[in-house]
This record gives sequence, C-alpha cells and structure tokens, in this order.
Amino acid sequence: MKKSGQGELLATHDLEKTLFSKILPAVLKPGRYIGHEINIVQKDAQTVKSRIVLAFPDVYEIGMSYTGFQLLYHILNQQPHIWAERVFAPWPDMEEQLRRHKIPLYSLESFTPLNEFDVIGFTLQYELTYTNILNMLDLGHVPVLSKDRTESDPFVIAGGPCSCNPEPMVDFIDAFLIGDGEEAGIEILNVIQAGKAEGKKREEILFDLAQVWGVYVPQFYEAKYDARQKFVGIRPKKDGVPPVVRTRIAANLKPEHYPTRPIVPLIEVTHDRLAVEVMRGCTEGCRYCNAGMIYRPVRERKVEDILQQIKEGLDHTGYNEVSFLSLSISDYSHLERLMVESRQELDSEVNVSFPSMRLDSFNETIAEFVAQVRKSGFTFAPEAGSQRLRNVINKNISEEDLFKSVEIALQNGWRLIKFYFMIGLPTETDEDVLAIADLLKRLARMSKPYGRIQFNVSISPFSPKAHTPFQWERQNTIEEIWRKVDLLKAPLRGERRVKLSWRDPKISFLEGILGRADRKMAGVIYEVWKNGGKFDGWAEYFNFELWSDILNKYGYDQDELIAEIPESSPLPWDHIDKGVTKRFLQKERHKAYQEKNSPDCKTDHCLACGLQRKGIFAELVDCYKKESGTTQETDIRRNKTKKEVGQPESSSATVKYRVQFTKEGYASFLSHLDMLRIFERAFRRAKIEVAYSEGFNPRPKISFAQPLALGVQSVAEYFDVEIKGGFDGRLAEKLNPLLPEGLKIVHAHQIHEKVRSLSEAIDITEYEIVVLDQNVDLAEVDRRLRKMRRAVSIVMQKRVKGQLKPVNVRPYVDEIRRRGKRILIKVRTIERRSLRINDFARLIFPNNEAIKIIRRKQLIRAGNIEKTPLEILK
Repeated sequence: MKKSGQGELLATHDLEKTLFSKILPAVLKPGRYIGHEINIVQKDAQTVKSRIVLAFPDVYEIGMSYTGFQLLYHILNQQPHIWAERVFAPWPDMEEQLRRHKIPLYSLESFTPLNEFDVIGFTLQYELTYTNILNMLDLGHVPVLSKDRTESDPFVIAGGPCSCNPEPMVDFIDAFLIGDGEEAGIEILNVIQAGKAEGKKREEILFDLAQVWGVYVPQFYEAKYDARQKFVGIRPKKDGVPPVVRTRIAANLKPEHYPTRPIVPLIEVTHDRLAVEVMRGCTEGCRYCNAGMIYRPVRERKVEDILQQIKEGLDHTGYNEVSFLSLSISDYSHLERLMVESRQELDSEVNVSFPSMRLDSFNETIAEFVAQVRKSGFTFAPEAGSQRLRNVINKNISEEDLFKSVEIALQNGWRLIKFYFMIGLPTETDEDVLAIADLLKRLARMSKPYGRIQFNVSISPFSPKAHTPFQWERQNTIEEIWRKVDLLKAPLRGERRVKLSWRDPKISFLEGILGRADRKMAGVIYEVWKNGGKFDGWAEYFNFELWSDILNKYGYDQDELIAEIPESSPLPWDHIDKGVTKRFLQKERHKAYQEKNSPDCKTDHCLACGLQRKGIFAELVDCYKKESGTTQETDIRRNKTKKEVGQPESSSATVKYRVQFTKEGYASFLSHLDMLRIFERAFRRAKIEVAYSEGFNPRPKISFAQPLALGVQSVAEYFDVEIKGGFDGRLAEKLNPLLPEGLKIVHAHQIHEKVRSLSEAIDITEYEIVVLDQNVDLAEVDRRLRKMRRAVSIVMQKRVKGQLKPVNVRPYVDEIRRRGKRILIKVRTIERRSLRINDFARLIFPNNEAIKIIRRKQLIRAGNIEKTPLEILK
C-alpha cells in the first residue's frame, strides 16, 4: 500500500538521511541525484490530485538537455491539481548503492519512490534506452511487466519519437501517447484521476484512456501471426477501441506552453543553455528521416513570442547562451527578423547557436549574425558525398551549395566546421562512399588560405526507420559497414585537416532491429535486461554479444531481421497513423530508385502526404502554419545592437570584492566547476555586471579558493570577483535569494589594493570531522591519532594518470586532535598541493563509519600570524 501523511514524511526523511550519509559520498557524480535546482517546482503532495513522475531513461545530463522534457514539466505544473516531478536513469554506481541499501529509485523534487506516484511517464527518445526503462521500473519497486501490476501500482505511460512503433515495448507500458503531448498529457492525467475518484478498476481506466485521441493501450489489441510465426497484423480484441490510433497534433505552438523559468541544472549537462523552439516539423522530405515525417505539419512560432521567452528565460536562468531549435532553422520564414531583433535584445556576452544548417540556405547574413558572438563550430549535414545519392535520399542541395557555405563560414572567422555523412544508404555504391573522401579533400584544399582549419566529420550507418520512405529497406550488415569505413579512411590518411569519426556499426545494427520489431521482441528486451543489459547506447556498457546470444536463443535470424521488407507485407506499426500515409511513403520510395527529387511542398505544390485527409487531420491543422503577415528582409549589418541603440555604455572602471560563502547540505555534492557556473548565473540573474576577460573566449573574472572535495561541507569558502563600476556592494542581499539551497554568502569585502590570488595565498586549512556513527570505538580512534602524530610518514594512495601511486601526506598534516566526537585537523598547503581530506578521514575511520566533514577555516600566514582571506584585507 502507498504511504500517506506522516508515514510518507518519515519514509522520505529516512531515505534522504541514507542518501546523504551513505550513498551520495560513494558515487562518481552525486550532483545527478540531489535535485534542488534553480526553478524546480515544489507543491504540497497532500493538496494535489494527480502526481506524475516524468522519467527519462538515460543519465541526468542527457535528460535535462531534452527540450520536450522541460516543456511537458512546465505545462503539467501549470495545472494547480497536478504535480509533475522528474527521475533519470541512475548510472551503475548509483544503482549498486540503491540496491545495496534497499533504497527505491526516487523523484528529484520530493524524494518520493516511483511506486508511490499515480503515473510514471517515460520518454521514448532512443531504442537503446529500452532496457533502462525496465531497470528504472525495477529500481522504483514497480512491476516490470504490465500484466503484473495491481490496482495500487502506478500507470506507466510512454511517449516520444520511438512511440511511432511502440510494439517492442508493449509488455512493459500500459499506454502510449502517439504525437504531441501539450494538451494530451493533461487529458491523460485527468482521465486517470477521474477514474480513481469514481472507484473504477485499472482496466476500466485504461479503456477510458483508449478513447483519448492519440492514446494506444496495447492490452486491448492482439498481434496475429501465421503458421510460420510471421507477423500478419494487429487488430482490436475489445469493442470500443479504435482500429487505428491517430497521432495527436498540437495545432498551434502556444506561448503559454513554453517555460520562461526552465529548470537550471546545478551540474554541467550536455546542452547547458536556454533552448528555444522556433518551429516544429519539416517539409524537406529527406527519405531516411523519421523526424521529418512524424513531426509534420510545419508550425511556426511568432517572433514576438520567441523574443519574450528569450528575455524572460535569460532573466530567470542566468544562461549566457541561447539555442534556436528546429529541424531546419533556415526554413523559418522570419529568421532574419528574429536574428536582428534578438541581437538587439541580447547582451554582447550572450552567445546564440543554431542547430545543423541547411547548406542551400546558409548565407552571409546568418554567418555575420552568429559571428557577433563567440564562435564555436558550425555544423552542416550533406549526408551523402555524390549528387546521385543525394537525389536518392531527397537531400536537395548541390555541391556548389556546400562549397559556397563553407567558404562563407571561413570568411567569417570559423576555424572548426562539422559535417554529418551517412553510409549504407539504399542504392549506395563504393563510388558514393569514395565521393565523401573526395569532397573532404577538396574542401581541405580550399581552406588552406584561411590558416589552421579543422573539419570534424561524423559518419553514421543508415538504419531504416518506421514511417519513412526507407522503412522497407535492407540494412547493411556490420561487416559491410566496416568495409565501407575502411574504404573511406584510406584516401583520407595524412589529411590533417580532416578528423574522421564513426558510430559503432553494431549499435546502428541493433537500432534498426528494435526500430522495426514487432511485439515478440519484448521477450528479447526483457531477457537482455535480466542478464544485466543497460545503458546500451553507451560504449562502456553496450554488450552486443549478449543481445546476439539472446536473439539467437529466441530463434531470430539476424540477417532476416535486417532484410528488405516487401511493400505488400503488413508492418508492426500499420495501426499507428502518424499523418503521412503508406501510399505516400511508397511513392517516395519509388522516386528514390528513379533518383528523382521531390520539391519542398511549402514552396511548391502539395505532395499529398496524408495530412490533407478530410475528417482526420485536414480540419485540425493547415499544412503549413506560420505567422500571418509579411516580413521585410532586413540587413543585419545595418541594425545596431542593444548597446548601440541610444543606451549609455557602462563604465569601464571595475571594483573587486572578496566573498565568503557557506557550502552545506546537498550543495556539498557540487564540484568546483559547478560552483563557478552557479555563481556566474546568479550574478546575471541579479543584474550585477561582472567584468570579462579579453580574447577569443571571454570568461567572467571570478576566481575561487582551493577546490573542496565532493561531500565535504564548508563555512569558509571564498571567491574574488571583479564587477563593473556603479555597483552598490550589496552582494549577499542580491545573490542569496538566487542561490540554491546550501549556498549562502555571509561576508563580502571590497579589495582596495593588489593582493595575491586566493589559490596562491591560502596556506592553512582547518577541517572538522564529526562522528555520526554511535558505535564508533573512540579509544581505537585515539590510538590511530596518536600513531599519526608520531609517524614520520603517512602513506595514502593517489590516482595519477589512471594509476594508483603511494604518496606520503605527513608533511601536509600540521595538527590533529579530538574533542568528544569531533576531530580537528589542520592541513598545510605546500606549493599549491594538499591532501584529500576524504581519503585521509578514511585512515582514521577505515570501516566506512558514518561521518561528516566540514571545512571550518582557510587561513593565510602573515609572518607568525594566521589570518582569514577577509582579515588580510584590513
């Protein structure tokens, strides 16, 4: 039974206590599991009606970079009666600790175990996270198999791009959302909440869910197989459920659906910036591209709405980078206006990045816009090296477009350009593969006048995706892909400007198998997980031999799994209508074999992809939704930036401060680099203008004292900061409300004269070890301390370049003594080196006893006197 009231609070308290004292100190990146981020949503669990935990089946850094995850979190939490929380797949070191201490996987907002939620909502972003979903359910004490769940268990819902073929996961998921979740997510939770309030059984509620547009409840459908166990179709086995589940489409991208206070992670994540969706959908019609088919129709946001989200988002996050997101940013009909007006609104330190650019639309205006801020790499995706193969895949760009775009980038100062190519595409020959190498060699020659240029080239093996014109295609074998990689590498040897990388063909092989599988594949997924499979998308944990053995055990012929599928054969996803029809996909496939292009329907004629069907989608959306009215083309070079539009320049004079702050509680599990990012963003949110360094990659002038080991708390942390003139000095008052729990500024003194940096000046650090374990033998502790004081050498193991080496740390130990259950240690810094206090503490407490370590003081020796970094200023 689910806990409630005081019992739930006590359980959560005990969970957090175990986390803090035993689990988090033992894992590599504890910041993944502590919550307490900026803009996190907290509600009263006793007053909300529906509780859902949004579950991302990969590590925190990946999940928190996924824009759709933040979008749904924001939309659901706008509803007063719904509380949406988050959980991510724990890395194996965290999983080991959770299982060892019998702690269930929990949410980051309230530390509630997964089995106590009403709904668990998984994101199906990538096929190789499927085993992670099973692992997370098991860790959350939720039955892995849908058929084993009882009335008291959460409903397990899943949505995302992989739900366009949900069949491999039907044994584990109660219901799938097909399509957009903006409105459907709320409807699903309301149906479940209403059903529970009426006392309905689990199956009755699932039947009600099946009536919601876009919801597929697999237990009400059965897969049919012939005498040879070949798939022949899926049909309803219960009256009242739709034979075809049609995708849910959000007709308009409403401004209220986009978060202006997105969660800001406390640790570095993969895409650590403000991500702003500009448009959704694409009509380019690339025949291999799943996203270009399933996210139709194109819907654009108004420029005003985008700018408002950027302004408020930067104010509430402190980010210094904005990324415009879309499948094809250059197709946005108001791009030039957006560039001009966003540049006027943004500070000069704010970077703007675009996703991969279409080669035929990259121009001087775009290059100059992005060049106004810090230049990272530019990314282009030709996908194929020969024009013939680009025609086959309907990549409507020419070689002339490619060379012109690269030259524009080079002329505007870019020194790193990234390219994406695919190999193993339908109709591909060796000549097509070699054409990639030839293209890169000619680009390298062209770039020589521009100095040191780097072309980073990523090669991905093609795998057929559901709901695309190439969904029927044969996939190359692993051996064929390796041969083509070798073929491509040979002519590029010695080409120093070209750096080639490629995806593991085994990973792409498995992606293709899972992406086109029927529901019998669920048995394979389950057994792989039972045998230790997880994090299959990560090279260090991907076990292809395990997958191969279990596929063989279940009687699968792997060559048959990647073989061409006859167009007349039923497909496991035929009952899922994503808007584009099978007839349209077949027509596009036939044109591919004729090496014919199809035009972009937004600028040419309608291609009858299926969204025009009356009574289904035509009344719901226009094919191409964009802001009404025309946009005047604008030359960005003639538009002044924000600081040039009649606004006074801030004074070039700066003032320096030395700041003391505390780092306690969960904040103790944040790294030194995390501290820099957190304070940098807090200064921006507080509108305190920090001075920046000069050069190619300007950095804020904030410098911290010596790093603090993870898990160690402190009441004496310091940093120096240089602030532009005119600041009133009230740092604590302005920054403390913006800092996460556990960080607090206690003093700030102005620096009037030149002083040594904190990292150079600090000579002594005082630590306190507090004994929390009631069973510690203090007499034995005293014996160890006496031995240490008398010792000439105290040897600890230190990891140097991946290897453990013995190091004598006795010279660093200045003083050590015990007072009751507190041990005081005074540590020297010698040539900017000191000992790791966590490791040293384990010499005193070798049996993993529960302790707490606090840094009490950092001191600077001035003659025979020891002063704090603030006292030295007086």
